Amino acid sequence: MRVLIVDDHDLFRAGLALLLREFFPNIELLHASTLSQGVKHALGEFLHIVFLDLDFPDGHGCGALAKLKESRPSLPVIVISADESVETIGRCIELRAMGYVPKLSPPEALHAAISAVLAGACSCPLPASRGSGVTWARTRLR
Repeated sequence: MRVLIVDDHDLFRAGLALLLREFFPNIELLHASTLSQGVKHALGEFLHIVFLDLDFPDGHGCGALAKLKESRPSLPVIVISADESVETIGRCIELRAMGYVPKLSPPEALHAAISAVLAGACSCPLPASRGSGVTWARTRLR
């Protein structure tokens, strides 16, 4: 499996890479520390999944997500972000992210999201209502 991690924090990318190697020992990882570098890799490389943060010095990940889904609609993108706001999660779902994993989630949530995406499903948190926490929905894609 070939995966791209797009995040501007070196330590987070390294930790995510270790976790992904634990889940998938034969994984091939590519890294991007800027949004523009990540979009360039995602548009030009053969990939199975892109992990995309949202907050970058050179732009917001939602713009990159829109561009990626327009150019490569079948490329699975899982957003990994510290932002758990209803508006942001909803926007990413509208932009067709196949997964959304808050950075405060346990490793099992990441593994579940990857498994769902590889099976052709979407794994995104859907806020039950403001202030009541987050529930997870997995829906089969058609």
